[in-house]
Amino acid sequence: MRSVAAIAIAYLLTGAVYVLLDSRKPIDRQPSYIKWGGIGVTLFIMLYWLPGTLSSACRGGVLSDLAVPWIIFAALTVAGLYVSSI
Repeated sequence: MRSVAAIAIAYLLTGAVYVLLDSRKPIDRQPSYIKWGGIGVTLFIMLYWLPGTLSSACRGGVLSDLAVPWIIFAALTVAGLYVSSI
């Protein structure tokens, strides 16, 4: 149960970082949910980052931009699993 909680927390934190990274992009490169979306849309994107990056990768998105959330998720998951095993 602790490992599931560690993975869920890593997923949510990665979603928050994903939205933060999108909001820090230059104004002309920001996604439309940052410009016109409200808090509900932002929360949805925080939960949707994994299917969103997979979909974007399949449609020919920039892999270097898509790899960052995956690396963050992997690092947070490993750290969380390590802490939960102690």
